[in-house]
Amino acid sequence: MPFKICTRCGFKNIFSAKYCAECGTKLEEVEIEGELKKCCVSFLEILEYESLKNEFLVEEELNEFLLTLSQEINSSVEKYEGKVGKFIWPEVMIWFGAPKIVENPYERVVLSIFDIKNKLRETKKEETNTLIENLLSIAFIKPY
Repeated sequence: MPFKICTRCGFKNIFSAKYCAECGTKLEEVEIEGELKKCCVSFLEILEYESLKNEFLVEEELNEFLLTLSQEINSSVEKYEGKVGKFIWPEVMIWFGAPKIVENPYERVVLSIFDIKNKLRETKKEETNTLIENLLSIAFIKPY
């Protein structure tokens, strides 16, 4: 995390500080220490999740489908050196760029989503055919 170093007393202040917390000196032209990382956090959402639940007659079938889907998501995200945060159906949190620094974290999000969709298309399972094109979308991407 970057800091602002006070030129008068050498105290490490938080980056957003305007005055030194130790001596009160105004922190206008100060040395910045630390490293900023590009990180991309994204939420994937299963569209029409309720109708998906209704398409499966048995809950075990839905659970099997969601397990397969979560494995495909994990595989695709890890392929591009990302991390899967949580599966809270109908949403999945993924991120790239932390803790491991990667180049182009935003591009990696998009590539992993295309990879997930392509894998789902390849499955050709009858129960997923109607859902594949609209299954996943980027709810939002927020850089940190």
